[in-house]
Amino acid sequence: MKLKRFAFVAGMLGASAALTVPAAFATNVLSVDGTTSPAADVAATGALSGTASMLTDYGYPISCSTVAVSGYVKRGATVASGMKIGAINNFSVGSGGTSCTATALNYPLVLQKSTKTASAAEWGIYATATPSKGAASVPIEIRNMAVKMHSTGSPVWSCDVEAVGTLPGTFNQTTQQIRITPSAGVFPLSLTAFDGSGTNTVGSGMSCGGQIYTGDGLQLTGTFTIATPGAGGIHF
Repeated sequence: MKLKRFAFVAGMLGASAALTVPAAFATNVLSVDGTTSPAADVAATGALSGTASMLTDYGYPISCSTVAVSGYVKRGATVASGMKIGAINNFSVGSGGTSCTATALNYPLVLQKSTKTASAAEWGIYATATPSKGAASVPIEIRNMAVKMHSTGSPVWSCDVEAVGTLPGTFNQTTQQIRITPSAGVFPLSLTAFDGSGTNTVGSGMSCGGQIYTGDGLQLTGTFTIATPGAGGIHF
């Protein structure tokens, strides 16, 4: 009888274990303002915290003091590797777009969401790993990013370039911030130099006084605080 009882208890424990999902593999669902339903795209904005800085692979720096983004987060989305959790569909810089400077040449710059690249209509935000339950952050990437930059100094359009690519980062649900920090020596955005006419025409392949060439790489570093219409924020 003891052997039978042991076998029964062991069998029940095995069945219980089979029905229990380990925390590391539990499904993370994106909640917005305290709810995961109904599944929908919820408007969100992002304000720059501190300064955004850019650097080309040839050491050409650009800095911006005021950057704002807007878009949406996908309430009810599964937060797992490869899943889309939001998007950026608007990008603005300062009053009139002139809070950026090409530091080496002291050119004031206008940065705006590019209309040259077809994929620029929306910059998708995707999880690049499946976070464990209770994790503070999830690694993300911003895909199809396309930014147009041109100078406003004298002469106008001396700098005239576009940056396109995918940016890696993290979203922290505690601070409600997206942090973009490239790995050392990695320049994920590809630059195209235009001819300075303002018509997005590729000319000699160089711009900004010969400091930027088509094919150069660009990295961007910055932290954005995300806000949603309600008080609950974004969690997974």
